Amino acid sequence: MKLGCVIMASGEGKRFGSNKMLADIYGKPLIARTIDSVPRGFDVVVSTRWPEVARICEDKHCPCVLHDGKLRSESVRAGLSWGVERNWKGCLFLPGDQPLVSSDSFEATVRAFDERGRKHPVRLACNGEPSSPVLFPAELFDALMRLEGKDGGGSILKDRIDVVLVEARAYELWDVDTAKGQRRITEHIAACSYFDRVANCINHKSNMIIIKNGALVTPQGLRRADLAMDGDKIVRIAAAIEPAEGDTVQDAAGCWVFPGFIDAHTHMQCWTGMDWTADSFETGTRAAACGGTTTIVDYATADRGVTMPDALAEWHRRADGTCTANYAFHMALAEWNERNRADLSAMREAGVSSFKTYFAYDHLRLDDAETLEVLEELKRIGGILCVHCENGTLVNELQKRVYEQGIHGPEGHALSRPDVCEAEAVSRLLYLAHLAGDAPVNVVHLSTKLGLEAIRAAKARGEEGTSMSRPALSI
Repeated sequence: MKLGCVIMASGEGKRFGSNKMLADIYGKPLIARTIDSVPRGFDVVVSTRWPEVARICEDKHCPCVLHDGKLRSESVRAGLSWGVERNWKGCLFLPGDQPLVSSDSFEATVRAFDERGRKHPVRLACNGEPSSPVLFPAELFDALMRLEGKDGGGSILKDRIDVVLVEARAYELWDVDTAKGQRRITEHIAACSYFDRVANCINHKSNMIIIKNGALVTPQGLRRADLAMDGDKIVRIAAAIEPAEGDTVQDAAGCWVFPGFIDAHTHMQCWTGMDWTADSFETGTRAAACGGTTTIVDYATADRGVTMPDALAEWHRRADGTCTANYAFHMALAEWNERNRADLSAMREAGVSSFKTYFAYDHLRLDDAETLEVLEELKRIGGILCVHCENGTLVNELQKRVYEQGIHGPEGHALSRPDVCEAEAVSRLLYLAHLAGDAPVNVVHLSTKLGLEAIRAAKARGEEGTSMSRPALSI
């Protein structure tokens, strides 16, 4: 089956301020990056009205249709007319400013197209929101060739119920509409390139990597020593290690050498109630690895109406096969009911030992009685409760007051959350933990002196004979 790919590269780039197809993306023009992203197997043509783009296509030996149409429909027709003559059985329309679509997503799109008899349109999506590129079956070519004005291919999909969505990672759908978009994509490619170089070095098995002259950070404190790695494993620590022929030597003089960091509080690819967090598991863990963090523990979240096993399965779907770092999960609860009570043991068997509840955010928080029951159940099964400690009722009221004062910017955040809102919630949690039989708790992202003093007061009460759990602090 012959499938075409029309790369749309005719836009004016008004928001960008110039022809964005020529914008530098980590040392290459944007259009060159997009061409390179399309895997072999597609019959690729670039549809453009810009001679400069046509010259880049010529340099890359990529076919190009140069036309003088200013409207999107004209660019669609120009590109597709080239493919109709080549008897395409389907055509993928790929925006020229979208260079991060992965080979996995291209392959998944074609696979979905084949599985449905090559009769249904297939498009990439993220979290159920349709996006581009779109693969059109041949039976829609006539409709595409009849497009007029500013309409693109998306206009003929509006009323169709047979459009197949293929989930992609969020970054794959980034485009270059503005200079900010250019920087974001350039930084992503740069980070990936850096990490790939590091990974190639680490995974070179034939020789050792020797880190010399550094101060090693160990559980016992700082130690002046050399370190040898075989692949990704530390195999020797000694005062001095002489490299053998072929070993790679890294001089760490004046530096501390840390083991991989563990970030135990992340929110990757997570709905906040208002928007999605910026990082996917792929982009977030790549960034983490570049900064020395080799393990993350993310908060899978069972929203209202969602069971914990389903939430855990969904988070595994988002993370499995995409992460650079090691990963594990906490489980956040947005409601407390008999189903969740029964599922706590199943979560422990699945490897989840830490759970999270909230004293704030109306769509997430539990009341004190519910929190007490969660604490009691977790103590029984050997789990620990992490709690977001803010007095949500007070925060809601103070937010309203601050807003009515005309303070609508980020400065209003601190004003609506004075330290007493945290300290009261921390203190309340610790008394509830004590009431639950000294259940272990973790106060997440403690951020005020008054909140810390509440913890110190609880510890002091424990030392005086009233047994109190000693909370671990996650900042």
